[in-house]
Amino acid sequence: MFLCCTHSQFDPAKADEVAALSSELKASLGKLPGIQHAHVAFDRAAERAIAITLFDTREHAQFACEAVGTSSRGCKRPGRRRVRCTD
Repeated sequence: MFLCCTHSQFDPAKADEVAALSSELKASLGKLPGIQHAHVAFDRAAERAIAITLFDTREHAQFACEAVGTSSRGCKRPGRRRVRCTD
């Protein structure tokens, strides 16, 4: 199994929008091939968010952002994310 931590930043003016997207993101992550678990959290004060996902293979863990069907709305750096996966 592969555990991934995805870190991102968001514009504090869009914190409410990010909060609304978190449940949409979790639902989208749950539809990915090979997903075992997905947890999403964000911190308004720190302007940061994190998604913790557990996949059955490395190939499944290396999904494209577009695969979850959510946009980069509210991100300071759209399309940029820092991901670490470990087996």
